[in-house]
Amino acid sequence: MPVKPTLFPYEDFDVMADIKAIRKACKGFGTDEQAIIDILANRSAEQRQEIKQAYFDKYDDELVEVLKSELAGNFENAILAMLDLPVVYAVKELRKAMKGAGTDENVLVEILCTATNADVALFKECYFQVHERDLEADIEGDTSGDVRNLLMALLQ
Repeated sequence: MPVKPTLFPYEDFDVMADIKAIRKACKGFGTDEQAIIDILANRSAEQRQEIKQAYFDKYDDELVEVLKSELAGNFENAILAMLDLPVVYAVKELRKAMKGAGTDENVLVEILCTATNADVALFKECYFQVHERDLEADIEGDTSGDVRNLLMALLQ
């Protein structure tokens, strides 16, 4: 079976069929991880958002919470990351890189140095919406020296 990127919408997308298949994969003893992979890895980010919303609308249950209870480890992390919009995932990673003791400057550099000006503006807005914190203030407070100077310049 050839691997196709999910940057393009899945042509035969049927949100109701997808949410029913995901629910079935999570019901009973054990979880059908392959069914979850087959669906989520073959849908665009926008289609995955539709799946999240339709799941909630039909079952009055958050898909993220259902999957958290069914999955574990790196597989859980990867699946949950797929259910975030790319910008939301990026700002969660930025926060995680600065939260707690020590700062993972590599993550900050990787995300911010590869972003366009429009991306950075979106990150700043989304960071505040998701975390109720200011991205510039967090970066200024958690970095120092040349890295701080570089990142602060990128945020302007």
